[in-house]
Amino acid sequence: MTSSLFKQKLTYKVMAMGVALGICVSAQATSLITTETLADRGYAAAQLSLGIKYDVSGASAQDIAKAVYWYTKAANQGNVSAQNNLAYMYETGTGVEQDSVKAMYWYKKSAQQGNALAQKNLGTLYATGRGVTADDNQAALWYQRAAEQGEASAQYNIAILYQQGRGVEQDISKAVEWYQKAAAQGDRRSQTRLGILYYNGLGVVRDYNKAYEWYRKAAAQEESSAQYNIGLMYDLGTGFQQDYAEAIKWYKKSAEQGYDSAQNNLGVMYEAGTGTQQNYAQALQWYKKAADQGHANAQNNIGQLYQKGLGVTQDYKQAVYWMRKAAAQGNVLGQNNLGYMYERGFGVEQDYAQSALWYKKAAEQGNAIGQGSLGWAYYSGLGVTQDYAQALSLLEQSAQKGAAVGQNNLAIMYLEGNGVPQDYAKALELLQKSAAQNYANAQRNIGIMYVKGQKVAQDLEQAKRWFSQACDNGSSSSCQSYKALNGDKQE
Repeated sequence: MTSSLFKQKLTYKVMAMGVALGICVSAQATSLITTETLADRGYAAAQLSLGIKYDVSGASAQDIAKAVYWYTKAANQGNVSAQNNLAYMYETGTGVEQDSVKAMYWYKKSAQQGNALAQKNLGTLYATGRGVTADDNQAALWYQRAAEQGEASAQYNIAILYQQGRGVEQDISKAVEWYQKAAAQGDRRSQTRLGILYYNGLGVVRDYNKAYEWYRKAAAQEESSAQYNIGLMYDLGTGFQQDYAEAIKWYKKSAEQGYDSAQNNLGVMYEAGTGTQQNYAQALQWYKKAADQGHANAQNNIGQLYQKGLGVTQDYKQAVYWMRKAAAQGNVLGQNNLGYMYERGFGVEQDYAQSALWYKKAAEQGNAIGQGSLGWAYYSGLGVTQDYAQALSLLEQSAQKGAAVGQNNLAIMYLEGNGVPQDYAKALELLQKSAAQNYANAQRNIGIMYVKGQKVAQDLEQAKRWFSQACDNGSSSSCQSYKALNGDKQE
């Protein structure tokens, strides 16, 4: 909010300067000397104009000090614009020592006299708790007053409060109303928010075309989040035909402005070769930009590149480093992957307790893969006390959500009859669901069932087929099993 606050402040100043100079100009332009003379004689409008002159120029610390001087003079005479601008100087520590109490004092002086921008700024202090105890009720009160005067950013902010139910009773319809008012004035954040509401059908009838229209309005003003959302619509094919090339175009527009989610998604496109030539170096570059901003998915994605050695030299320690960053932010993918690294001893000393701990963190967020992996830990007693009941509960939850790891691990319980009655038919059904997702362990386990003739007639050709699929999906033991059944000699 600070950057937009600054832009609005300067806009207001320029307007105020025009009004002030209009009081004292003749047909010819007023010189700086004349303005200074009027300011010295105590004309508040001239004092404000000089403050703006020095503030906007900002050529030196001396100029900023003069701006503060003249704002103070005008503010002490009750000039509402000068009071607002002086408050901003104190809020940001520009030309004066930063002082939130004085900022609050001058904003309130101006706001109480009806200055819409000061009312909005005062609302922001209450909303963020800067220089005052955070108070959503007060924030809503001041935003509402400014919004009713047509201040677009205040309309946006009061809409946010109505949408979230902060300081006011939650009312999505009122949020939409205020977003529309601000959007009609060209507020790109409100245009983006309207796009999101129409996309999700919140407070309005879901309408992808209207969502797209609002996103385009905001994107035309270089709103990076709107550009990202357009890219996402093309990426997913939501509302119109899927178009990866268009998705990349819009992701790139957003990413080049530093929008971290667009940078991550662009990385995903380059890694997978979706809509563009596969390029791991480009993927890493965009992931890194997002990861450096703290984007957890991007951090995890970098970890996976290092784990697999894609576009970089395989480095398990680097993989763990990035996965841990993601996991520490509560990212379930990072937590699961970090659990796997501890389970296998890749990049860290093998530690089943740590493995179970990270799987548990993911499982507690309802993540199906975490539930499936933690369920296996309880089944096998690795890192936790063996507990078939816990294992069954977790694996059923995971399998019901369609997680391949949960389906495979639950199948093993039924194959072995531990914690459940042995049931080869149930096991095969679960393995087939898991194998259909190209889960190598499930494909291998079906191969073993054909070798042993469990629920299926013994069929070594079928076993070879399943071992071959598992081998193609990275199961080295299945590669050996395939060779053994094929009669290949070891060299």
